Order: sequence, then structure tokens, then C-alpha cells
Amino acid sequence: MAQFIASVILIVLSIVVYDQIAFIRQKDLGFEKNNVITIDLHNDLAKNSSAFKSELLGHPSITNVAFGGSNVFQMPITTHDPKWPTKQEGQSVSFKVYRCDEDFISLMQIKLLGGRNFSDVNNQDASNYIVNRMAVEAMGLTIENAVGSEFEMWNGKGTIIGVTENFNTGNLHEAIEPLIFMYSQHSGQYYFIRTNGSKEALTHIERAVRKFDPDYPFQYSFLTDTYVREYRTEATIGGLALFFTIVAILISCLGLFGLALFTAERRVKELGVRKVLGASTTNLVAMLCMDFAKLVIFALMVGLPFAYSLSNVYLESYVFHTRLIVWNFALPGVGLIALALLTISYQSYRAAARNPAESLRSE
Repeated sequence: MAQFIASVILIVLSIVVYDQIAFIRQKDLGFEKNNVITIDLHNDLAKNSSAFKSELLGHPSITNVAFGGSNVFQMPITTHDPKWPTKQEGQSVSFKVYRCDEDFISLMQIKLLGGRNFSDVNNQDASNYIVNRMAVEAMGLTIENAVGSEFEMWNGKGTIIGVTENFNTGNLHEAIEPLIFMYSQHSGQYYFIRTNGSKEALTHIERAVRKFDPDYPFQYSFLTDTYVREYRTEATIGGLALFFTIVAILISCLGLFGLALFTAERRVKELGVRKVLGASTTNLVAMLCMDFAKLVIFALMVGLPFAYSLSNVYLESYVFHTRLIVWNFALPGVGLIALALLTISYQSYRAAARNPAESLRSE
């Protein structure tokens, strides 16, 4: 019984974990991560930034190139420093800060809700800022009155020139935070390069990097791979859950098989009497299977509530998560009943099909 209850819980949890992993992989993050390659920004590339970008964009496989200050999934800079006209005395708001150039928002396909993007003309946006919708709400503004509002931070007094839609800048365990974009062309770590997905793109990127910095080792990563690495723990948990689920099911089936063998031998005379009195083999098999089905149903009644509670605890560790649906619980239930009946039907048939003369000989 305990083995089957454990199997119920493990199967449900495995399904929920894999549903969450699928949810993570398919989640709309608020930007387009596919077909984006990142490379490290180092001195010689920074010194020749315009020429390097032009070299990359000269190939048809490259559609956009942008600078970004850090891994977009791990924005490390946080501040309480910003000032704006309606800020209350003692009001403290925590903002994430991301340095980027005029091409980053368009390359990542982040939606602008109001205002405009940065411009590289005459360095006009050196002290201007773009914020996300969460930042607007945290400041007590609206999108309409935020655009054009005075804003002061590390780059000095400036203006909020644009507002973007919220997008995930961290692990899905975390809520979306207020975010400030600061204009910069090289104060940070990465170039983000959007390609058309062809193999020629990577070859061209390597050739361009070696042209401007031949001594620096060429290293790159795909943004989708970076995203997947953020959830290695979840993938490991999913693999372990699957392994222990298979083990639990095998142990449960062996236990049921042994119990069916023991029960059939113990009731062999009863089955013989019933057969003499007119019971068919089919009726006897159905009777034995029904007895075991009751045990399995009881295990489901005990195990499923526990599985539901544990699944909720797991999913609540994510701010963004999949939903529990009926099939998360119905499918394991039906599957376990079917598996149990298949496991015990063979022994039940053997016992029910025996000649009554043999089973009642000692009587």
C-alpha cells in the first residue's frame, strides 16, 4: 500500500515538474531570445565599435547588432538613487539598472509603450533614460506623464524618453522589477548579435572578431542556451523525479505481483468451490482483480491529496508557473489502475483457471 501511495505522489510530481520545465522553455519573456548570439566585449572591439558593427552588418546573415552591459537574465546592478519630481519624502524604490546602446531594445524586440528609443546622434541621450512599465507604476506615474518627465541618476539630470513593456530580466522564481535603461555604447560586457539562423552567421562573426582582435580567443554563446543554463537545477530535479518514479512503479508492480500470488494460493479452495457452483473463469478473475483495484483506489485517494499539496508548494516557488489541471491527477490515476490490473490479471487467471478437482482434492 505504501509503495503505491509513493508511486502516486512521485508520478504526479514528475508530471508537474516536466510541465513547469516545458512552461519555462515556452514562456513569452517579453523579448525574443531565439537566434541571438552573444560575444564578450573586450578592449580592441570597444575601441573599434562602429567599424566592428558595420563589419558584422555587412553580411546578410546578420540582421542587428547591439551592446548590452550584462547577461540579460542576470542584471546585477540595483539602485535606490533615482530622483523624479513627484518622489515623496522618504520614498525608496529599488530599480534594476541596465546599460545598453540605441540598438538593444529593437534587437531584443522589447515593446515600446510610449516615447522613443535611444538615439546615437550627437550623444543626445547620454543623460536620458528609458524605464519599464513596472518602474512607471513604482514611481506613481502613468505612461503618458512619465514620458518627458525629469529624471536624475548616475548619468546626471535628464528626461525619461521612453517606456517599455515589462519583460523577465531574472529567473522565473522572481517577480519583474522596476528597470532603468541607461545609454552606453561600451560600459559593460556583451555584444548581442541577431542572426537569420544560418550557419554562415557564426563563421562571419568569428571572422569579424579575429579581424579587429586577432589575439583574443573567440568565445560565444547562444542566448537560448544561456536561458536553459539558468534552469539546470530544474532539469536535474526532473531527471531525478523520473528515475525515482520508475523505481517506485517497478517496486509497486513487484509487490502487487507477489501479493496476487499469495492471495491466489490462499484462496485456491474458495475459487474451486465457486467454480463447482457455476462461477466462470471470467467471473473469478474479475472478482480477484476487483479486490486489488479497491486497494489501488484507496492508495489513490490517500496519495493524490498529498501530491496536490506538494505540487502547489513546488509551483509556488515560482512567480511565473504553469497551472495544475485535472489531467495532472487523472492520468496517473487511470494509468496506475490499468498497470495494477495488468500486473495481477495473470496470477488471477492462473488461479481461476485451475481444475477444481485439483484444488479440492484434499477435501
